[in-house]
Amino acid sequence: MSLRFYHVFAWGLLSQAPSASSKYGEGYLVTQSLTQLLNMWIIIDDSYKQDVVDLASEVYRIAKSLGGLSRINWVYQEHGVGLNNTEIVLFAGHMLAASTGRVALDRVNEALADLYGGEPDDGTMGNAFKHAYWSALLVESIGYKNAKLFADAHEFGARYNLNTDDSGAYVNLADMYMDLHNNAIGRSQSIELKTSAWVYLLNGLLPTEEMRRIELRDTLLKMANNGHLMAIKQ
Repeated sequence: MSLRFYHVFAWGLLSQAPSASSKYGEGYLVTQSLTQLLNMWIIIDDSYKQDVVDLASEVYRIAKSLGGLSRINWVYQEHGVGLNNTEIVLFAGHMLAASTGRVALDRVNEALADLYGGEPDDGTMGNAFKHAYWSALLVESIGYKNAKLFADAHEFGARYNLNTDDSGAYVNLADMYMDLHNNAIGRSQSIELKTSAWVYLLNGLLPTEEMRRIELRDTLLKMANNGHLMAIKQ
């Protein structure tokens, strides 16, 4: 998709997003989300541009759905802390998946406390494990498509990924690319585990949710320890 065509596409969405008189009224979060995604599309590597377009299309679909704006406003009021604008819109459009995904995040935080003593610093291998494991558990709980949507919203919708330093360089893109890479590995590991479930069946076992979670954790931790996940800091 050419830059000119995407400008037409994105601003077409923005022109149809409902206006709002108050800063956080209905429609404002949608407009802010689409503006953020447009800005992200302009600066991001070509290999991710279609992912940004897909996410923008989903934001627009949710906003235009019956009751979409009122749900978005409710999510902002009740659950907006810690979420960026795009995540809030997705939460409103996929409320069951979002609630289930938060349980997955709780499981990740438990693992981080056990393995790393808490939240690892951004850019480190511990953070790489966090993203891979979170994405894997999202696939387990809400499916591949929704897992990718929510993970992409977390990255593409984050304002800090657009910050610049004094030279004008985009200082957080490297960290975002790292997260996107590790998210993809986590999703693929979940799919691989699903396809290898026959090993359990051959041994007369039906893999439980806990068994799968532990296997994913151990597999991804081994990948992190062996340097097979991406980290940009020691």
